Amino acid sequence: MTNVKPDQAALTKRPLVKKAVSVEAFVFLLLFFGFWAVLGHKMGTVNLMSTLMNTAYDLLISTVFYIMAISVVAGAIAELFNEFGVTSLLNRILSPLIKPVYDLPVRGRHFRLLLLGQSGDSDAC
Repeated sequence: MTNVKPDQAALTKRPLVKKAVSVEAFVFLLLFFGFWAVLGHKMGTVNLMSTLMNTAYDLLISTVFYIMAISVVAGAIAELFNEFGVTSLLNRILSPLIKPVYDLPVRGRHFRLLLLGQSGDSDAC
């Protein structure tokens, strides 16, 4: 078998393929369980599990529920903005700034008329 460099693989018509199960999977499992075994031996299995569960609980209560609460409030405010037209107002104000900066397509007939000066004959957006 000859050594094939990655840039030469296309020339030799031999694709670079990685095996689904290789030695690295077994090495990882050995290191993973070895780490937890050493830690559990040092701390004690009960203390290790108690620490893991208390940390997971604190992370869930302190962080995840806080982020979820912020998401619910932000969703409610966004729905109010949509209901009362604030989003459309911001779209109207910011579209002239965004179009030249990012060259994004403009949606809607009134924006084409306002910003691009196109005729209102075509209905394509």
